[in-house]
Amino acid sequence: MGICSDPITDGFLQRKLVTTGAYGVVRNPIYSSVTFFVLPAVALITSIWVYFLVSVFLYVGVMIFIGKEEQQLTQVFGKEYEDYVARVIGSFHSKDHDVTELSATLAHKYPEE
Repeated sequence: MGICSDPITDGFLQRKLVTTGAYGVVRNPIYSSVTFFVLPAVALITSIWVYFLVSVFLYVGVMIFIGKEEQQLTQVFGKEYEDYVARVIGSFHSKDHDVTELSATLAHKYPEE
């Protein structure tokens, strides 16, 4: 594609579902990384604990948003998205997957050498 090409932007522009990279491990990597890693890390580094509270509110807001987003993605991508949901764990809530499955997925994708 262009000079600043990346799989996410290319997939979006071509209306393709991106299922590789971070999206091959967890369905919502951006939301989950900010909620569970970035904001808590900022709170620990700066000793400003309000970031933990922000993280909780972000979690609640994203939980509401993800349901609608997944409905829209199912409408757009159909069976391809349904297969993706069955294969890849959701970052916040998933009745289909558990931590053991996530560990197995990561071990399969990134075997120890």
